[in-house]
Amino acid sequence: MKRPNFLIIGAQKAGTTWLWERISQHPDVFVPEKKELSFFNRNRKSITDESFQSQYLSHFQGSDDFRIVGESTPGYFWTTDSTSSWCQPPHAYNDHIPETVKEFLGEDVRLVLCLRNPIERAISAFFHHFRHTKVINPDDRILEVGHRHGIVDMGFYFRHLQKWLEVFPRENILIFNFANDICDHPEDVMHRLFSFLDLKPVMIKDLQKAAFAGLKLKLSDNHQYLHAQKNANSSPVVHQSEIVQLRDIYAEDIQHLAKFLEWDLSAWLDSPKKLFPKRKLQDILFKQLFKKP
Repeated sequence: MKRPNFLIIGAQKAGTTWLWERISQHPDVFVPEKKELSFFNRNRKSITDESFQSQYLSHFQGSDDFRIVGESTPGYFWTTDSTSSWCQPPHAYNDHIPETVKEFLGEDVRLVLCLRNPIERAISAFFHHFRHTKVINPDDRILEVGHRHGIVDMGFYFRHLQKWLEVFPRENILIFNFANDICDHPEDVMHRLFSFLDLKPVMIKDLQKAAFAGLKLKLSDNHQYLHAQKNANSSPVVHQSEIVQLRDIYAEDIQHLAKFLEWDLSAWLDSPKKLFPKRKLQDILFKQLFKKP
């Protein structure tokens, strides 16, 4: 069996499942049936254990005849920073993920990264943990629990990217903008990905289909907060003031990222963009939340 020669490393809640499902359709690409193997973000000592390595590599049985072998674990992009109060990773988290990837997969491994407006991503992660992992309670506030599970910290993209670039050259990392690329130009995304992985172009199905619709959010009647569309009485809420605070928290990192990537990220500092092209409600409610008095 082969070891992976490409990884989708993140970011969480930024279209990685969509990308993984689409690239898996290519006949020259092998990906495991299971997404998010979470091998490299485990304790570094555990990763050196031969039985643990064998367990990881067993997911790639049958990959010998494929040129491109990969996996997708969006948590890999999350790097630690002891100086950040927002960064409180789980116990036994690997503080050296980029270095571990290089040691185990080699310096030529190719890395794919999707970046989404960090305000949107944090809100999406907050409601995700409420709905799926049940670690967020209805009365929790996003800025009070934002240090948990990387809800806020995963959105400091420039900081994380710099950690990866200390280990891998820029040409090893392909970066997509979730809204501008995946949502608005999915065909171009696949062509760029094929080129990056040295794959022949093929027809990919369901390019306009979202991997997960996610938990639908609704704007309160007074336009002051967001809550889950279903079971509104038992849903946590995100207030307008908290969204503005998130924007301020991320502002400096966004500015550094925009300059480094030469991307126009002014929308990230204004109001979050749509999640997917057909979900116009998301545009409307965020515009209302950011409406000037």
